[in-house]
Amino acid sequence: MTLKLSRLLLAAMFLVSCDADLLEKFPVDTLNPSIFWSSPEDAVAAVNNLYTHLPDNRDWLYREMMSDFAIGSSGDEGRNNILEGTNDANAGFYRNLWRSYYGRIAATNYFLENIDQVPGLSETLRNRMTGEAKFIRAFTYLNLIMDFGDAPLITKSLTVSEASSVSRENKFAIFDFIIDELDEITSYLPSRTDYIASGQGIGRITSGAALALKARAGLFAGTLAKNFSGPASDKYFQATIVAAEALMVSGEYQLNNDFGKLFKYDGQYSQEVILSRIYSKNLLPHSFFNNNAPQVLTGRPTVDLSISRGLVDHFQMKATGRSITDPASGFNSTDPYLGRDPRMEHTVYFSAYDNTSFCSVINGKRWDMRPDLPADLRVADVLSQLGGANKTGFAVRKYIEPEADAGQGANDGMNLILIRYADILLMYAEALIELNQNLDKAATLINTVRSRAEMPLLEDSGFSTSDLQSQVTMRGIVRQERSVELALEGLRLFDIRRWKIAENIIDGPVAGIFYVDYTSGELVDHKWQTRVRLFDSNRDYLFPIPEAERQINPNLSQNPNW
Repeated sequence: MTLKLSRLLLAAMFLVSCDADLLEKFPVDTLNPSIFWSSPEDAVAAVNNLYTHLPDNRDWLYREMMSDFAIGSSGDEGRNNILEGTNDANAGFYRNLWRSYYGRIAATNYFLENIDQVPGLSETLRNRMTGEAKFIRAFTYLNLIMDFGDAPLITKSLTVSEASSVSRENKFAIFDFIIDELDEITSYLPSRTDYIASGQGIGRITSGAALALKARAGLFAGTLAKNFSGPASDKYFQATIVAAEALMVSGEYQLNNDFGKLFKYDGQYSQEVILSRIYSKNLLPHSFFNNNAPQVLTGRPTVDLSISRGLVDHFQMKATGRSITDPASGFNSTDPYLGRDPRMEHTVYFSAYDNTSFCSVINGKRWDMRPDLPADLRVADVLSQLGGANKTGFAVRKYIEPEADAGQGANDGMNLILIRYADILLMYAEALIELNQNLDKAATLINTVRSRAEMPLLEDSGFSTSDLQSQVTMRGIVRQERSVELALEGLRLFDIRRWKIAENIIDGPVAGIFYVDYTSGELVDHKWQTRVRLFDSNRDYLFPIPEAERQINPNLSQNPNW
């Protein structure tokens, strides 16, 4: 994104109202249309403001707290309580999330209602901005229905009376709406190549992003339909395949050679990145580094995200490509983090294991969180059941670049990746597997992602030819690959919901590191005993419709068992 676009984004935050309260408050904007929508510059400022409605770090990455991959450590009770059975439909978290979604939808609807009246706009620019607004609305609706299921489908500003009587639309009708909208706007939007050639607009929504979101919507719809007795799923998987193939044929995207660099400043505009939320130090910064890097880097006594062993155990052995539970994998329980999938060290920081071997040196310092260490050996962080300390001994590594952000406070300028090409390859493979067709191609797509990570091909990882022709086996393979390739990128909760596996993997205390007690020499299996997580399969696959919304609008039905 150019500096000019970043400045326009910042300015637009003060030009156009971003927030909405409840559905009955639509429209939320109070700008006088006869004054504001009077020039192309007004329209550009307004559409730039809509980019602030793409998910931010707390929206997106903190979703991991609600999956099996992480837990909130510093009082994020809204997300933590979701998997502890202590929330109900009156919880503020659900109401705020619902408001946030519909506030974003209101802003895009208001823009679309006014863009046509702006004088002096070329058809090309009008179409481009319409496409950007409809993309953001489609992105918002996709996340909304993945969280709440059936929901009001609102495509215009509502009066108080209208907003107080709308009903929930079937989520598959909304999936169809999303896919149709994305088909429409693909031709409206410039390509990545177009923006590079012009030298302007890098970081804007592109035709490639529309195809990528269509692939995601199709896959999410197809797996939900298949696993939760929805409509015929094949058309949705076919939509994913068509969109993914179009992206591949375009030649505009490819895997970055270095997986780790994707999550550093040097990789922000890699050819692998299809869509990001754009940030800039000093101009549009955020605080993800300051809130989540280990204490040796920030000096803060708290951290927002603690990573669970549930994620770490997914990383296979590099030499054999096999799971650590496989006796033939080469896994060594006395040195548990040695020789694992190289993606692991770019995803998670590891605390020490014993007095002689350790896994992370951060800023030249050994990271050792064992609570029994003598004071003269303790550097900073320590495992604790209290306060906002790291609860597991594992910390976020993705998006953490100490060389650039240590000592900067809340001035992190690293972009947040929302869709990337590796995800497209894995979605394409998963759609083929769910259709049980062309499994050879599915294996090739998965191998492409594994090869970039320097992991053995599937055929060299203990899988026979018949294994790679088995839908059940291939389904497990692609799910495993998504788990490690896309870990801590905000997608895990959606994945375990649509696969209908959450009740099998979320239960009990959150597991952390194994460590050797400094004094006794005994092996400690660390678990965060004060937070016990549960998943009720009869209720928790959807969030509840907030009770406050149902009191205002009795036509909003409630999700089962809330």
